[in-house]
Amino acid sequence: MAKTRIFDAAEYLDSPEMIAEYLTEALETDDDAFTAKAISTVARAQGMDAVAETAGVARTNLARSAAMPSRNSRRSARCSARSAFSW
Repeated sequence: MAKTRIFDAAEYLDSPEMIAEYLTEALETDDDAFTAKAISTVARAQGMDAVAETAGVARTNLARSAAMPSRNSRRSARCSARSAFSW
């Protein structure tokens, strides 16, 4: 029987262009949960600590906003993501 691996998009987000395209597509869905998941995936790809530091937010706050999106946190997360990912 063939062995399969669970797909992890973070493994393919290896350039600023790929990250920008991935986040753009997520934001265009207008789905808060999907956008939060995309930000979380990018943070994992780049390292949560590095992303939080670049965005100027605490690592725990970044992880929390990615895990539990709300209308108010979405705008903040979007701004932080754009800042952190230089996009």
